[in-house]
Amino acid sequence: MDKINIKKPGEILKTYYLDEMNITTDKLASDIDLPLHYIEDLVNGREAITTDVAIRLATYFNNTFNYWSNLQSNYEKLELQQSGEYNTILSRIQKQAVG
Repeated sequence: MDKINIKKPGEILKTYYLDEMNITTDKLASDIDLPLHYIEDLVNGREAITTDVAIRLATYFNNTFNYWSNLQSNYEKLELQQSGEYNTILSRIQKQAVG
């Protein structure tokens, strides 16, 4: 698979939400009751969007939990695919017939 440049969920948060709405990381951290260091790590790609954070972001930005959760899970899946680990995982699974 050709490597494509995919944005981390924190980059999307920063670019399309914080920057566009002129919200600082300090304000976001305070408003959604999370430590500033976590928000800074998230927008700098060092932290992932957890279930708890997805709920908070969805409420704050008036969108959905699935939006934030899917950003994270899709990012992680693409990372696995690009590294080749995705196919390795699939090759080691014995499928179970259902029905």
